[in-house]
Amino acid sequence: MPLSRWPVRWFLGGFLLLVAVAALWSPPPEGGEAAPLPSHGPGPCPEALPVLRLEGTPYARGFQHGQALREAIRGRGERALQMWASAGAQRPGPPLLPVARASLPPEVWEEIQGIADGAGVSRETVLLLNLWRPDGSAAGGFLLAFAEAESGAPYLGWTGESPCQDAVLLVHQTAEGDAYAVLGRAGQVGGTVGVNRAGLAGAAREAPTLDRRTWGVPPEVLLALGLARASTPDEAAGQVAQARRAGGGAILWAEGAGGRLSLVEFTAHRYALHAPPEALLWQGFQDPWLLELAPPLPAEKEAEDLARWLEANRAWMGQGKAWTWLTEKAQGPGRLAALLDVASARLWVALGRAEGGPLGLGPVSLEEWLAEAK
Repeated sequence: MPLSRWPVRWFLGGFLLLVAVAALWSPPPEGGEAAPLPSHGPGPCPEALPVLRLEGTPYARGFQHGQALREAIRGRGERALQMWASAGAQRPGPPLLPVARASLPPEVWEEIQGIADGAGVSRETVLLLNLWRPDGSAAGGFLLAFAEAESGAPYLGWTGESPCQDAVLLVHQTAEGDAYAVLGRAGQVGGTVGVNRAGLAGAAREAPTLDRRTWGVPPEVLLALGLARASTPDEAAGQVAQARRAGGGAILWAEGAGGRLSLVEFTAHRYALHAPPEALLWQGFQDPWLLELAPPLPAEKEAEDLARWLEANRAWMGQGKAWTWLTEKAQGPGRLAALLDVASARLWVALGRAEGGPLGLGPVSLEEWLAEAK
């Protein structure tokens, strides 16, 4: 090849390279800076949350969930492990799986297995994403124990992580034809248990325009009443998505259009008091092994928390048997926060449904609830 052709080839090669670079490069927006990548970190919720529709059996819905949110689940799992390590807490070991499997209904376990398989992670990772967090700054209710309504349908816990971090609206369509929406996190279990056959479900961490001190009832209850008026799952999903700060939260069940509220969120006093969730939620009371993971609380902190909780909820409990039973129980030793969660899980429901109660939703046997709570 003659040497005289090399400069031409070099020139043409360089020209084509410049053309390719120019084609791939896009100028930054006005202002001189490139637009930042979207972030799933802490911050206000976006106007439109991601919606993930899941269909079929519990395992199938879990697998779809894990497969669609694979990277987010893996990222959350890594952060959870780092949190456990940085807090110096003992990571849940082999006992976690048998405890969970013995405590959880089969359909929940199937959903956990499906999420794990779909995301390519272990079942322990999925469990960690739904457990209490060891630094005390982000508690998460889990499904190791349940409170039941008259229908026997259990309900779920709540997620207290930073708003909108990996938040997603999960719209479930079960194999039996039931449909409902749950606002949660990537990897969050909670779409399969206690399906209200006649109604809808939704979740919200906070309803910022509602003040419990003004209305006399927790914001979560008011939101649930709003969901009860929804006529379709999509309408309920829309109501939940409009709660701009609802990045996770209390799962609330309603019995269909115009129906009564079945179950209310069992840690409403945490929101009302703005108290950090130092202890495990009420499932720890029924599962002592899990309760051991909770950090010890100073006696004065327990007493302060108890006094504030009782005062905040005096109007709900009145002066009847519920108040007497709770004050007697609370005098005993142990983790008072966990005990109060157990009691309030049933009292919120019982008093909300009692004849003439704050919500006026119909009669209920307080004696039966209290006997079960003991």
